[in-house]
Amino acid sequence: MAQDVDVRRQELLRRIRTHQASINTYVRKSQSRRDLVANVSIISSAIAAALVVGPTVGGATFAETVQKGLGFDKSSSVWRLLCFASLIVNLVAAISANLNKSNDPTERINIAEACNAALEGLRAKVEFGNMSVNTAVGEYGQIVVKALFVPGNLADVDSQDGASAPPPSRYRSAEVVMPGMAIVFGSIIVVMTVIGLLLGQGEGAAADSPRLVLSSSQVKVGDTYSITASGFSPGEDVRFSWAGPTSGTIGVFRANTDGSTTHGGILEKDPPGAYAITAIGLTSGRIVSSQLVVQPGN
Repeated sequence: MAQDVDVRRQELLRRIRTHQASINTYVRKSQSRRDLVANVSIISSAIAAALVVGPTVGGATFAETVQKGLGFDKSSSVWRLLCFASLIVNLVAAISANLNKSNDPTERINIAEACNAALEGLRAKVEFGNMSVNTAVGEYGQIVVKALFVPGNLADVDSQDGASAPPPSRYRSAEVVMPGMAIVFGSIIVVMTVIGLLLGQGEGAAADSPRLVLSSSQVKVGDTYSITASGFSPGEDVRFSWAGPTSGTIGVFRANTDGSTTHGGILEKDPPGAYAITAIGLTSGRIVSSQLVVQPGN
């Protein structure tokens, strides 16, 4: 009789340990899934915000700058790309947020952990105390009934379906791979946009920098040449002058709509030497120079 009681006691202890192992596995996987969905939602929302901050703040100028930097034909291509990426990432963020709300396992995790603690106390009383097997079995049943959503044995933890168990592997692509691909796609578009913005700003700065181009950097006394200044404000007056062995003003000319102006047919009559030809915008204050070498005539 005593031997039979001892067998029952050992079987009860085995079941308690098995159930505790199942609870530990359930809690670990449920917490991992909950954290994953929450992180996907947070990261997706941040990327979605990054995708729209440029167009929201910079407007058409932002789109045109990125267009120049990335070499797109139209600025509308930038808008479409950012809107499409934002739509995809926002969709992932919304789905993840709703999944986290509708399938939040926090309450069940708390119940499972409380049952695990109760089972630990029961195991101590069965193993080291004077509790009878019949009493222990009754208490064991009262504890496990509170966590029926936890699979009864460790092998079942990865094979159960539904909300009561962590999702099986066939659902991992939907919960991990697809959101991950959307996040990577959105991140790539953000990086591309930043690179395009920087390149476009560099091109814009280069285009806006004043330039002075001479039809020839070396002329002889009696030759004619022309000068073209660009990078000035549309419609502003640009004064041309020279300085060297002699100095003076060539004239004041108005820049056209693209900020450039040309003065040609300049007859070189100054003594041979090196001269600095200068253009200065009388409104913008921009200034640029180029060297002209005058050689003796024939």
